[in-house]
Order: sequence, then structure tokens, then C-alpha cells
Amino acid sequence: MMKKELIECIPNISYGLNDNMLHSIVQNLNKIQGQKLIHMDSNEGANRTVLTLVGNRTGIRNALLSLFQITSQNIDMRKHQGAHPRIGMVDVCPIVPLQGISLKETLDFTRSLSQEIAEQFNIPIYSYEHSQDQSYRKHLPQIRKGGYEGLIEKMKKPEWKPDFGPLPNSEENILAIQKYGATVLGVRPILIAYNVSIKTDNTKIAQQLAHEIRSIGDGKGNRGAFEALRAIGWYIPEFEHAQISMNFLNYKITSPLEVYDNLKEKCKSLNIEVIGSELVGLIPQEVIVKAGEKMAKKLDRTELNTDQLIPLGIDYLQLNAIKPFNPELHILEKVIKNVMNIELSL
Repeated sequence: MMKKELIECIPNISYGLNDNMLHSIVQNLNKIQGQKLIHMDSNEGANRTVLTLVGNRTGIRNALLSLFQITSQNIDMRKHQGAHPRIGMVDVCPIVPLQGISLKETLDFTRSLSQEIAEQFNIPIYSYEHSQDQSYRKHLPQIRKGGYEGLIEKMKKPEWKPDFGPLPNSEENILAIQKYGATVLGVRPILIAYNVSIKTDNTKIAQQLAHEIRSIGDGKGNRGAFEALRAIGWYIPEFEHAQISMNFLNYKITSPLEVYDNLKEKCKSLNIEVIGSELVGLIPQEVIVKAGEKMAKKLDRTELNTDQLIPLGIDYLQLNAIKPFNPELHILEKVIKNVMNIELSL
């Protein structure tokens, strides 16, 4: 039996205020058939909102066109400030095939969608990950290097011409790029966005810890401890502490559990307390269950089922310390089951 087509789409908006603009986005998305908004995560300090949509190609297409329509009317990147790196109002928009659709079909869909968005809204689109063949511009940090502030000068270089959309070769296009920035859009695997909070306001300590764990290390040839991991250190005024903010590009190669343990050891040696951890978006159930198994072993509890292991995993990772973590709202498989009545097996 053919599984129902299911695509995950995670647009990241350079806007973190929980106000009428975000409410308008939610109201409009809730009217669009063929997709569901299953999660929204806003952070005022980062000035960023991460939306998670799941649906078929038609539903995701219509949802993104609606999103770009609203954001283009309400966000002006010339006025944007925030802790999170960004190059545009809809900064990055990953597309993840979950089931019932091949990688090729997803790539074809994403290419068509990128062209439509670029033409309709006069926004440069950079393809990335599976959607990009050129190695020097395949990954998000490569494309986003220089930030929004350096975008126009970067785009003038032939090697940084966008894959779709306008060039800064006319006054009209320059004004559009100044207002909207650019969007990075492409097909990638499941990514986990996960932050560990530490009891200090010293951003340099958080940055040093990020350099020690992330794959690229310090950027000077000294690689970090883990593969398939991106990390930065920053201070979040909203929380009044520093964080190591991470993207796990392949959680089966490097998991939040092992990095969390590593950071706890590093912080212990620095006499800094780990306050807890924070998820941005959704997380596969397997990660929480494995943390639960570690906690169960620590407590000498055996023969626990999945439902019993999940709260132990949440406790082990201190996922309720920064903001509430509800497995029914934050575990990917549970959310899709609750919202769409679809059993997802990853």
C-alpha cells in the first residue's frame, strides 16, 4: 500500500515578536488545505520564528506563497536586528521528504517552487543541500557568510549569482533586495535545532565551547569533536544567559544526547552550571528515548516501554528548564499522529 505523500517544510522568518503579523500568518495557514502548521517557535532575542508545516506538494506550495505574501508586506530587513545569523526575511526554507515521495520528485517540486517565489515576489533564491550541485555554495553557512549586511556586494560576484530571482543590477532590484534580502531554499534531511543554556553572560565562553564541538572547529584548521554538527555561541537577553546553539545535520551520526553529555563535562571543568537545554522546532522520538534509556540505567530501572522512557529522556536532557517541553507538541511522530492522524516511521 502506497504511503500518503508527506513533506515537511520549515520556513525560518526573521521576525520574533508574537504579535498581529504572526497571528495573521497562522490564521492564513490554517485556511490552506493539503497542509498543516504543526509547530511554531518564536524567540524575541534571536528575532526569529521557526514554522513547521507538513503536507502534500500542493498544500506546501500554497502555504509558502501565502507566507511570502504576508512577510513581504510586513518585514523590512533594513530595520532588522537580532542575535540569529540571517540574510533575508524568510531566511531559510528547508524541504524534507518524509514519506510517499521520492527525492527526485521533491527536488523537482522545490526547483519549481523556488522559481515561482522568485518571480512572484522579486526575491533572490539560493538553492542548498540536495538542491545544489556546487560544493562551494551547498551549505547554509557558506551562503549566509557575510550576512544580510554584505548580501548585495556578495551577489555582485559572478560565483554568488542567485539560482533564481533578481540580481542587484537595477535600482528596482537593489531596493527589493535591501527590503527582503534573500531566501535559501532546498531539500535536506531531518535536522534538529537544539540549544544548551549555560549559567554565564559571557558570550566568549559559549563561542569557545561551540568551536570545540562543531565540525568546522575554530575555522582555522582545528576541527571540533563532532561530525555533522554546526554550533555558535550567543547571549540571549530574554533568558539572561548564554547558549550554545546547534544544528544536528544527521542525528544518527551525532545526537543531541552525546553532545549534551560532552558539554556538561566541559562546563564542569570550567565551574559553569548547565542550566538546561531547549529544542527549536520538533525532534524525532528516537533521540528522547535514547536519553531515557541512559537515565533509566542511571536509576537502575529496567524493562521500561517507550511511553515510560520519554519523560526520563526529557528529564535527562533538562528539556523543561528553559521553556516547557510537551512530548505531544514537540516529538515529530506524535505531532503528526495527533494533527494529521498519520503514523510516521522514521
